[in-house]
Amino acid sequence: MTQNQKIPDRIKVAIVSYLSGQWDTCDASDLNVWLEEDEQNSDLFSRLVDIWEVDHMLQREKSIDVDRAWEKMEQQMDKRNWLAGRVKRLSPAVRYAAVIVLAVLFGAVGYQLLHRQMQWSSMASNWIEYSTPYGSQTNLKLADGTQIWLNAGTTIRYNEDYGRMNRNIKLSGEAFFHVAKNKQLPFVVNARSVSVEALGTEFNVKAYPEEIHVETILMEGSVAVNKGIAFGENRQVILTPGEKAVYNSDDGKLSVLTTDGGSEVSWFKDEWVIEKINLEGIAKLLERRYDVEFEFTDDRLKTYELRLTITDETLEQVLTAITYLAPINYKLNENEVLLTINPEELKKYEKLLK
Repeated sequence: MTQNQKIPDRIKVAIVSYLSGQWDTCDASDLNVWLEEDEQNSDLFSRLVDIWEVDHMLQREKSIDVDRAWEKMEQQMDKRNWLAGRVKRLSPAVRYAAVIVLAVLFGAVGYQLLHRQMQWSSMASNWIEYSTPYGSQTNLKLADGTQIWLNAGTTIRYNEDYGRMNRNIKLSGEAFFHVAKNKQLPFVVNARSVSVEALGTEFNVKAYPEEIHVETILMEGSVAVNKGIAFGENRQVILTPGEKAVYNSDDGKLSVLTTDGGSEVSWFKDEWVIEKINLEGIAKLLERRYDVEFEFTDDRLKTYELRLTITDETLEQVLTAITYLAPINYKLNENEVLLTINPEELKKYEKLLK
C-alpha cells in the first residue's frame, strides 16, 4: 500500500462496524481478508491502535470532547508523518467516528488479537450476553460444563457456536472461571488488551474498564496470559497456581507476582475476605458490591489500611464495622456514602501509633 492509496469505503465501514459491535452491518471476513492481503494494511491498523492514550482519556471523561481527543491523537500521529497526512484530511464526521473506534478498542488489542477474535465467529451477529449490574452477582453454567461467577458490574459475551467451534469469552469486569477440560478447544478469555488461554483450570480475571490494571489469578492448573501489540511487542507468560499476572495498560508492562489468591478471589464465596488494603480501594469494592458511591471529605481517610470479612452483612453493618477499625464517621443517604474524620477517635488512633 502506497502513501496515497486510500482505504476502501467498505473497509472503513467494516472497521467501525466491527469494533463498535454492529455485526449485522459488516462482513468480518471482508475485513480479515483486507488485513491479510498486505502487510501495510495490518501495519496501518496497528499504528492506529497504538494511539491508545485517546482511549484512556475518553474512559475517564463523562462526556466525549471529540476535538480535544482528535488533537491528542494528531500529536501522536505527527510522529508517523505518512499516517498523519492521511487522517488529518478526514471530515469532522469521520473524525468523530475514528475517535469512537479508538474508545471502543478498550486498551488497543491490535491486529493480531483482532485476527484471533475474527476467527472465533463465523456467525458474528449471534452473540449471547450476560450482565450483572452493580449491587448484584450471578453464576452460570455453559454448555460445555464450564462454570462462571460474575462479579458486580460485569459483562461477558460469547458466540452461539461456543463449545462447538470455539470456547472464547469477552469479559468486561471481573469473573471467576472453573473451566471444563477440552484438549481440542482451548478456553480463551479476552479482556481489553489481554487474552488468557486455558484447557481446564480455575482462575480469576479482573478487567474493569475504569481501572488501568488487568489482573489474572491462577488457582488450579495453568494458563497462558498474552498481551496485545499496542506497545510494539507481544508477550506471553505461563502462570502456575499461586501466581498473578498484572497488565498495566498505561505503560504496557506485564508482570507476574506471587499471591495466595484465597482472599482476592473470595468475592463470590460465603465469606468475602478483604485483606489489608487502603480505604480508597475498599470503597471501590463496596461501590460495586452495594451499588453506592463514596465521597471522602479528607484524603487522609483514603490511606487507612483495613482487613474485613463480609458474609451477608448490609452496607450499614459494614460501615459500622469500619468505624471501629479507623477514626471515621459515615453518613448514608440512599446510594451515597459520605466519609468524614472522627476527631476524637483520630487522637486515640494517633496515640496508639506512637
